[in-house]
Order: sequence, then C-alpha cells, then structure tokens
Amino acid sequence: MAVIYGGVEVIRGITENISLNGSLSYDPETGDNVGMNFTWNYGTIPRSNQSNIQFLKQGLFTHVNASAIQNKGISFGRTNSINSNLTNENDTLIINLTITKDYRTSSVIQVVHVVEGDQPRICQRYGTSCFSIRF
Repeated sequence: MAVIYGGVEVIRGITENISLNGSLSYDPETGDNVGMNFTWNYGTIPRSNQSNIQFLKQGLFTHVNASAIQNKGISFGRTNSINSNLTNENDTLIINLTITKDYRTSSVIQVVHVVEGDQPRICQRYGTSCFSIRF
C-alpha cells in the first residue's frame, strides 16, 4: 500500500525544498516494505488551472486532471527531495508515488500548495503528535 508521509494535501513555503517520504508504505502481505521499488513523478498546476483538482468528500481520494499538470521530474527511492526552484509561489505541486513489487503496483497522490515564506508544520501520526515551527 502506497503512503506518502504528511497526508493527501499539505502546504509548503516557496523557499523550502519538498521532502518526499514513502517509508510508511508497506506490503499488506508481509507488513514491511522490503523489496519495494519507489517511483516519484511530480509536476505543477499553475494557479490558473487549479480548478482541475477535485477533492472527493467521501473518503481520502483525490482526482487530478492529468492534462493540466506540467511535468517537472521523476525520482526514485523510498525518500527523496524536490528542489524549491522547481515551483513558483501559488503553484500547486502534484506528487504521484508509484510502488511496485513483483507483479503488484500501488500508487497515491499528494497535493502540495506552495505559498510565500516558510510555513509552520504540525503533523500527527498514529496518535503521536510532532510539532516543528520555524520563525
């Protein structure tokens, strides 16, 4: 099961590199992520096309009109990083993580809204809270 740390939709500052972390992903048959191959595709949707993102209110599914995405790159590995110079303020970055193992494939999308400055971060994971606020 493909999982991107941080959830379906996050906000990041224009000056921040964007961390890609798929380490929470796991194989439901074994319970671990041994032998899994991670592929990250990412692109931006300019502010003028943001109506092409539709969040379905029932569940955690996101639908994105692929023709609106301007491809910015591809990377591989459980964790990775996107340089902040690939985005502009008020762009929306679409990250697609695809995981393969044997004959099986799973994927998930994360939507990153890029805003001015660095944003305070609050995250919650399995009932344990972690806070990181930068000034």
